[in-house]
Amino acid sequence: MVKPMHTTHEIAYDGAIDADGHVIEPPDLWERYIDPEYRDRALRIVTDENGLEELEIDGERSTMSRNGFPSTLGAMGEPDLRSMQLDSTRRSGCSGRPS
Repeated sequence: MVKPMHTTHEIAYDGAIDADGHVIEPPDLWERYIDPEYRDRALRIVTDENGLEELEIDGERSTMSRNGFPSTLGAMGEPDLRSMQLDSTRRSGCSGRPS
């Protein structure tokens, strides 16, 4: 069942900044910028046996962020996160859109 999308509205002032804006880092940020001695332990977004994204932390698969969850990051306002999560072609990224 698709959850209805919430109502949104435009900010009434020119130049206003949404202080609750969501920023999604590039998926390889941690591997690229962490000090070399910690690189093997860096947070990674990896693909599971079903082609879905999940997090790997210190070389271990996350128990809380599996089954495509990372691909929903940045999908604020999308009405059907579950179908996005199970879409093996969707990838996380700094724009939150499939790459």
